[in-house]
Amino acid sequence: LLYQISKDKNELINENKKLKLELDNSRISNFIISRDSKFFADDDSIKRFLDINNINEVFHLAKLEYFDTELYMCCSKHRAFIKTYKNNKNLIGSTVINDMGIIGHIIYGDSLSEVLLLTDIDHVMPIMSGNHFCNARGSGKPGKITCSYNNKVWQEKVSIGQEFYSSGMGGIYPKGILIGNVSDIREVEENFIEFDINLVSSPIVKNVVGVLESI
Repeated sequence: LLYQISKDKNELINENKKLKLELDNSRISNFIISRDSKFFADDDSIKRFLDINNINEVFHLAKLEYFDTELYMCCSKHRAFIKTYKNNKNLIGSTVINDMGIIGHIIYGDSLSEVLLLTDIDHVMPIMSGNHFCNARGSGKPGKITCSYNNKVWQEKVSIGQEFYSSGMGGIYPKGILIGNVSDIREVEENFIEFDINLVSSPIVKNVVGVLESI
């Protein structure tokens, strides 16, 4: 009887883990195909992405294995380490997302894959908003990236709350994904403007992520 109770309990735990995994998979899938999320707006967009890049799956589900929250909050090096559930292929250069948006891309892969987060000071991401294009750099601060431009070259003003998207340049991130909103604008020297963007995504609120194969 004790053995049966223990067996039933283990089966229940395993079933709960399976259901949790399916739920996480569903959440990320729904995020990708949702029009509201501004990720892939429709089925045709997903199909084009998969066909152009010769990919069989929309994403690979992965678990956040290690993340130093203290380092993320205090310092400028922002990394995460993930492990895919099923796929063992080399995913270096692949975009990593959760159900909030893009959090970074894989820079090293072994038993665990190392993710360079958007906010790391070594991270650079080409972004756009209308006719504005710039290379956003990680600020070394949680939830924030930074852009700068010469207002003699880029004469149209940036405004607080303005949305910026991935431009698709650089060959890592898909084009047209909402990255964040302008939160602060300042003149750092004559004719040079710097502005901060608050990210729509955060690596610290979800322990399950999706990996889009490298484009």
